Amino acid sequence: MIELSDKTPQLRKKYLDWNSKTILHYGFKINSYDFDNDFSRGFLENLETHKIFFLFFGSFNPFHIGHKVIGSHLVQHTDLDKVWYVVSPNNPHKQKKSLLHHTHRLQIIKREVEDVKDLDVSDIEFNLPSPSYTIDTLVNISEKYSNYNFSVIMGEDNIATISKWKNYMQLLNNYRVYVYPRIGNFEKYKHPNVIFVKNVPMIDVSASFIRKSISEGLDVSSLVPEKAWQYIEEMNFYK
Repeated sequence: MIELSDKTPQLRKKYLDWNSKTILHYGFKINSYDFDNDFSRGFLENLETHKIFFLFFGSFNPFHIGHKVIGSHLVQHTDLDKVWYVVSPNNPHKQKKSLLHHTHRLQIIKREVEDVKDLDVSDIEFNLPSPSYTIDTLVNISEKYSNYNFSVIMGEDNIATISKWKNYMQLLNNYRVYVYPRIGNFEKYKHPNVIFVKNVPMIDVSASFIRKSISEGLDVSSLVPEKAWQYIEEMNFYK
């Protein structure tokens, strides 16, 4: 996997400004049709093709405001380009009971993020052997999208138990892991590729609480993004 240097995303933001026909490159305007300079051409091609994406794995049963807030915050406050919510058909760490079919969980997120340019959803695990393991998906998606660089988002509770994950050292050695805070006391896992993100809003929302509340006829629409909630209501999920 190709890793961009820490400075590359900053250079993209600081020195590149795409508009109609002009590129700002190191403070100098270069006509977009003039790429005779090998360095300029190579620099621009590298920035355009090697985008850096967050992968946010989960069951999303259902997708709620906590998921959206974390994704939106990280993509806006880091140098990465986009967040992909990767829907797991069968999470090996969770029971199947009460798990909505994965195609419905995918559609719930699609409804919510279809008009948000920095957020997207992926069904890549739908065609992988079940149960799906994070490292297998990372290897597969890195090969499929070789021009992208992928990093992983996970909560403090997950990084604290990552030693139980399949081939966890391969994951840590080859991919950056961005960790968002969770309520509770968790041991800080130390590894060069583990990055603890600060100032992420702490939203303590439980998907199981949402499911239980819906089944009891309670209104928890404030805990689910608007378009996602509309789809859940239309399909009478969790009732």
